[in-house]
Amino acid sequence: MGTDSHINIAMGVTLGNSVGIGINSKIFTHGAYIDSFNLGAPVQWAPVSIGNNVWLPNAWVNPGVVIGDNVVVAAMSLINKAIPSGSLAGGIPVKILKENYLPKTLSQAEKLQLVSLIESQCKNRPGFKKNIRFTYKTNTLSVSENKNIVFFDLNNLTIKGVVTEASIEVKDQLRRNGIRFRFEPVEGVWQPWET
Repeated sequence: MGTDSHINIAMGVTLGNSVGIGINSKIFTHGAYIDSFNLGAPVQWAPVSIGNNVWLPNAWVNPGVVIGDNVVVAAMSLINKAIPSGSLAGGIPVKILKENYLPKTLSQAEKLQLVSLIESQCKNRPGFKKNIRFTYKTNTLSVSENKNIVFFDLNNLTIKGVVTEASIEVKDQLRRNGIRFRFEPVEGVWQPWET
């Protein structure tokens, strides 16, 4: 959840895995404020359901909305209706901009291009050591710092190797690009989160 985001749980909100609720996003389960009995103000009370792998950057979700899996919503959108799985949506009010948008299979060339972008993002961050070597082969990114090599399996989302400053930064930069590893430093080695 980003800064100034809010989830109103009065009627219940169901969130799937890997849901990003960006800065200033709001999820509402009720919409009445002024007197509905004497003034006839509209009443809207309903739960919200959001699937897996959903990105809501600075978006507002109204009561009763159902958002499917693998959905990206454009920033500053007002979501007042259901969004089917795999959609790219945006606008005020929200419109489906592209159906069957996700998931999509990237070619090896597209994957290499993405890894190169992440390498560039890392190397351009203040304080990141420029002599770190990146190698990408068969969906595995290896990061070499001195004699230490850390392997990031981008398909299985695993990390093997010792914890280094570079591997911490690379893991964090991968997270910023939506590639999340449920691993943490334990006594100087990358270990899976305990569940």
